[in-house]
Amino acid sequence: MHNATAQKLSTNPINERNELITLHLGMALKMARKMARRLPSSVSRDDVESAALLGLTEAATRYDTRRQEPFMAFAA
Repeated sequence: MHNATAQKLSTNPINERNELITLHLGMALKMARKMARRLPSSVSRDDVESAALLGLTEAATRYDTRRQEPFMAFAA
């Protein structure tokens, strides 16, 4: 996310977190699917996607827009 987008986020922390998740959900799932193709077949794609969504949620919860760091750089 660019800093301009960060400035447009809600000032309510819960809404801000939810907006970050919504904005980056597609990217998290795309990355999870790409990673799942490289893992052994014993690891289900659903498990990898679940882990990606948990990571996205954790990053969105901990993200501080005042630091002016792009969200994707922080989340990675």
